[in-house]
Amino acid sequence: MNKKSKKLSMKEVYNKCNHDKYTQITEIKGKSEVKSNYKNFIINYKIPMLITFLILLALFIYIFRNNPILILYCFGIILLFFIFAIYNCTYKLRLNEKTLDLQINFQRTQIKTDDLVTIYLSSEKTRFLGVPMYSYSLNIIYAYNEKPMLITIPTVMSNKKQIVKLFSNIETEKIKTEEEK
Repeated sequence: MNKKSKKLSMKEVYNKCNHDKYTQITEIKGKSEVKSNYKNFIINYKIPMLITFLILLALFIYIFRNNPILILYCFGIILLFFIFAIYNCTYKLRLNEKTLDLQINFQRTQIKTDDLVTIYLSSEKTRFLGVPMYSYSLNIIYAYNEKPMLITIPTVMSNKKQIVKLFSNIETEKIKTEEEK
C-alpha cells in the first residue's frame, strides 16, 4: 500500500523542537544539516502564492486596464522583490560534534561547538496585510569574546524535517534564570 506521509506544519515542528532560550547545549549526538531554498518555499506555500498571484493579476488588470504595459512593469517589480526576499532567506547550516558551519548568502561563519550556548526556535505573532500569522525563526546563541551573540535565521524556506532532525541531535538542559534563583 502507498501511504502518503503527513506533512508537518510549522506549529508541529515548533512543538517538537526546543523553543526555550533558557537552555544550554550539553551534547551533540550526530551530524545535521538544514538547507533553505526557494523550492521548499514553493512546495510549502504553493496555494497561498497562487491565490496571491491571481488576486494581484485581477487587481492590476482592473487598475491598469487602459495601459496594459504597466501590468508587466508591476509584475516585474514584484518579481524583483520576490528574488530579493529569496536571496536574503537562503542559508545552509551544518552541525557536527566539533563545529556549526553557517553559510548565509555569501558569508560563512564557523562556530566551535564549545562556544555554542543554545539553539532554539522562536515564534512571533504578526500581521501580514491585516491577516494574523505566526513567523518562526531559528535562533543560535553563542559566545564570542566572552559575550553572547545571537544569530536569527528565518525558517520560511527551510525543510521542516531537517529542522526536527537538527533538534533531535542536540541534547539540552534548562538553566536557571534570575527569576528562578
